[in-house]
Amino acid sequence: MNIDDLTIDQLLDLNDRVCRRIDELRAKQDREALAQLRPGMQVKFTNGDEEIKGVLLKRNRKTVLISSENGERHYKVPAGVVSPV
Repeated sequence: MNIDDLTIDQLLDLNDRVCRRIDELRAKQDREALAQLRPGMQVKFTNGDEEIKGVLLKRNRKTVLISSENGERHYKVPAGVVSPV
């Protein structure tokens, strides 16, 4: 798709449609991830450059609560970034 000839209004509309689609895909990713996760499971996720491993404590609609392996820290992260160990 060539966007060079689009007007500002057309670009704003396109941007709105792209953002809605991204939100839909992220929601789907979160639902699929939540279906695989259960409290008590060993899980991992990436926080910047660091891979965090821990125990899933709680599932919410969009996020999960994870306790670090040593139990000193809790992380509330989107379900879509978490995977079972």
